[in-house]
Amino acid sequence: MPDRIRTYLKNLDILRDESAEEIDKLLKKINLDILLSNPDKALKLAILNYLKDNSELFKKARNEGQKLAASL
Repeated sequence: MPDRIRTYLKNLDILRDESAEEIDKLLKKINLDILLSNPDKALKLAILNYLKDNSELFKKARNEGQKLAASL
């Protein structure tokens, strides 16, 4: 396998691990009382916070894909 693809997959694994850690943190932050009383609102708020807090992670993933595409 070419080195650039191997590097790309390695970097994606790192980003996937970071994302999983952030999701674990998010799940710990969800208030169960709010979740039970208004699940739509609680989940929407949690997801929006996750997306906002991790926008840099998504940028890194997009940049990795663009670098690979440019090198092929």
